[in-house]
Amino acid sequence: MNFLKRLANLFGGRPGGGSGRLLTIYVLSRRCNEPIMGTVDLFNEVSQSEDSAYSYYTRKVLHTSGERRCFDQVEVELWFNQNKE
Repeated sequence: MNFLKRLANLFGGRPGGGSGRLLTIYVLSRRCNEPIMGTVDLFNEVSQSEDSAYSYYTRKVLHTSGERRCFDQVEVELWFNQNKE
């Protein structure tokens, strides 16, 4: 299993590898009391927003790992300006 993780890191790189393409987000599931990490691809996963205050919008649903026999999902909504910040 360790070999597969190293192989995935070799080809996949690290989240937020400095290219500015990936935004790493961290949330906490209050139900399971478990932190969850996710990434947003700023080139492919954002849409133009209908709200005039923000230019871009994305929505992600992150799932807990279920290690503690607790399964939950957390919905994250993010709005960005024209520079995707």
